Amino acid sequence: MYGSRMAAARDTVAAKIGRVYAGLDTSMETYPEDDVESEPTAYLRAMASMSPGDAVIIFVPDDLHAQVATAAARRGLHVLLAKPAVKTLQEHLDLQAEVAAAGVLACVEFHKRFDAMYSDARNRAAALGPFSHFASYMAQPKQQLDTFRAWAGLRSDISYYLNSHHIDIHNWMAGGRARPERVVAMAATGVAEAKLGRPCEDTITLMVQWRNTPAARSAAGVGDGGGGGPCLGTAVYTASWVATKGDCHTQQGFHYAAHGGELRVDQAHRGYTGASNQEAAGGGGGGGGGGGGGYGSYNPLYMRYTPDANGRFAGQAGYGFVSIARFLAAAADINAGRLSVEDVRREGELAVLCDTVAVTAILHAGRLSLDAGGAAVRIEWEE
Repeated sequence: MYGSRMAAARDTVAAKIGRVYAGLDTSMETYPEDDVESEPTAYLRAMASMSPGDAVIIFVPDDLHAQVATAAARRGLHVLLAKPAVKTLQEHLDLQAEVAAAGVLACVEFHKRFDAMYSDARNRAAALGPFSHFASYMAQPKQQLDTFRAWAGLRSDISYYLNSHHIDIHNWMAGGRARPERVVAMAATGVAEAKLGRPCEDTITLMVQWRNTPAARSAAGVGDGGGGGPCLGTAVYTASWVATKGDCHTQQGFHYAAHGGELRVDQAHRGYTGASNQEAAGGGGGGGGGGGGGYGSYNPLYMRYTPDANGRFAGQAGYGFVSIARFLAAAADINAGRLSVEDVRREGELAVLCDTVAVTAILHAGRLSLDAGGAAVRIEWEE
């Protein structure tokens, strides 16, 4: 944490929010103080100013998620983690134990769950029988490498950053009826290395073997494969940050195929386009308009950045906003005794940490596979 950057952070919030929308208070208390160059554990002092039952939202480099979230749980604070939750399976299991011991709510901010199309697809998938194939693609323009220059290829990679979204959606759609068991990863290189001057993958593809559970096959009246073998499914998740700047910031979507039907969602294009001589107002990671004016595909379903007729913020219905609002509401309900963590899990909407183990396992296995030259990495499950 760098105190010397806090003044600029406050200025950015004031410029992007305070001076854009009427009636929003953007004042904030920041740690460390502006005259402190660096204080890696400043978050501990920030947490010390909070009370048990308060909530923390953790947006720090991926390799710091586990230690910051653990500190929060030990202080009785509810936790919302930016994706990915953590980088390794062991970190996930350790944090899960800390959270359970503290009795707090810990979730991952997978906002695509609150996109009406993705949510509907998840519920439709339950009636389509055993899983067969899933393919997702998510890409952002190469300018992202400038934004993430400090950590790209050093502390995390594009698979953790973007593939995590659709791996969670797939795992959520599977609903415990299938689980991953083998991962092979491959990468494209060249653009990022030239831009950053160090090794860094441009595009990462994870190929994952899934196995439908016996219960899922039995419920659907499906036997073990034609010759008595297993009932398997395949998944291909691709993420890139070297795309050419286009009509929207993020090109993204998925195809889900099951024994009883298929589902496709193009999350980048919602049938709303426009053109302007001015710089686009933005659309963010949810597939909003391209960042340089001209022609763009807009997605206010993710976040509505345009003020309402009275100059006020009007994005409360966007799934990017709802994702955080639902977590805060759930934390408040737990504090008031209206809900338990188990109740939140049963509702199945928020990505509760203990229900996203498979996501971390796939991401970690993908990194291990890349580091081993594309070797297959097996995920073992306790029965």
